Amino acid sequence: MLSFFRLCFFFCASSSLLRASATCPPPSFLLRCGRGVRDVLALTQLLDEIPNADSTRLGMHGWSRGGMQTYIAAKSLPNIKAIAVGAGNSDEEMALKIRPKFEKMLIKRVPNFKDNRAEELKKRSVIKWTDKLPKKAPILLLHGDKDLLPRNLILHPNSNCSRL
Repeated sequence: MLSFFRLCFFFCASSSLLRASATCPPPSFLLRCGRGVRDVLALTQLLDEIPNADSTRLGMHGWSRGGMQTYIAAKSLPNIKAIAVGAGNSDEEMALKIRPKFEKMLIKRVPNFKDNRAEELKKRSVIKWTDKLPKKAPILLLHGDKDLLPRNLILHPNSNCSRL
């Protein structure tokens, strides 16, 4: 039963990304977060129609950009049981400090980025709204220890990072 659900969830979430990448030009696909998140949220509404799917035991996993989308989708899923994110960006502002060239892509691909830079970065930075994540869902973070980190990054137990 559970393996069928996992397969269905993976297929639907993956197919939404494949559909989006195959039918949308890159400017409307990458980093907008809209279609992929909406597709996953729509899937959760269909769970009761899938034989043997248990909509009371919902978990989410995303990798890289999918990790960011997992956080965004989780805001709308208060009963989610667990969240797992692999190499997902949690702070876009810090990411731009590490990789400044990334901003050119955001300007091209995020509508109104130049006019609403701070707001658009905040929308994609879970570190700014950890209080909106499901309170009881444990979060598993998967990240390599050789990834670039700012030298001054210190995880303080009282910071928003401690929620992640």
